Amino acid sequence: GGGGSGGGGTSTALVRVSLSAGSSTALVRSRACPGPAEDSSRKLSYARRGLKDEDANALDFSGKASYGYHEVDFSMNDLTSKGLPRIVDLLSRCSSLKVLKLFKNRIDDDGAAALAEIFQRCPSIREVHLSHNRFTSAGIEAMVAGATNCRTRDQEPLWLRVENNDVQKDRQGILLEELERRWKVCWRRPECTQFRCCVGSKVHLPFLDMNRERRENKDLAERAGVHLRARSEHPTGGGGGGGGGRHLEPPPGVWLAEVASSPEPPPPELRQHHHDRDRDRDDRGGTDRNRERELDRERERERERER
Repeated sequence: GGGGSGGGGTSTALVRVSLSAGSSTALVRSRACPGPAEDSSRKLSYARRGLKDEDANALDFSGKASYGYHEVDFSMNDLTSKGLPRIVDLLSRCSSLKVLKLFKNRIDDDGAAALAEIFQRCPSIREVHLSHNRFTSAGIEAMVAGATNCRTRDQEPLWLRVENNDVQKDRQGILLEELERRWKVCWRRPECTQFRCCVGSKVHLPFLDMNRERRENKDLAERAGVHLRARSEHPTGGGGGGGGGRHLEPPPGVWLAEVASSPEPPPPELRQHHHDRDRDRDDRGGTDRNRERELDRERERERERER
């Protein structure tokens, strides 16, 4: 199966095999290779297609010297590091690539070096989603190092999702501190936006240390006199997933908030955060704003599934 005109179907390859010694050969059908879920001028998606390594390695993207994809999605399959070579070959031909999704596979540290090369081959990339795989601290640091070394100071920070990998929960905070010290990454502070860092970091690592994000957001909200509402208080719905409203805080970066009755204005850092966020939204066109909202909804649904 190729990477061409997809419609969500499957393709079946014919393989010539020998029936017995000295006999003629026959054509038999091999395992059906799923086709892409979407293949447009700007997006290629094999998400949820049940791809295994042999399926990915059967894909052939050598027909073109370059592709115009802005987003490539191989998420929610059964891929390991052995299934990456053809995907990496495709990515190296996507000079306008902005979003790569490989979350919810079985990729481990053996694929970290190949993925780190993508940051050099695709300087326009903005988001890389690798959560729910099997990377350890070593693999995550290799990718962070590759991204940091390839990005210039005037580029927006890379949005790198690597949470829920093979890093123990009690080590996640330690890993983040080590990456901050060695590579100057940012965990996406409350004053940051997705593609703007308040400390000038080249890489954002959101959700890697959820406890720290909740704590920092809560502290900032308390200094601002802002009340973070429970999900059950939100006018659009209840406590999420049968929890009976037990989620007392929203996810980091989601401001389900009410301004308290205090007459004092919010602190300068919170005002600056909201100013930068609103300015970013105004600067982007309508299409980008819609896309940002879709990404926010996708992240929200992913967090709900994790809970």
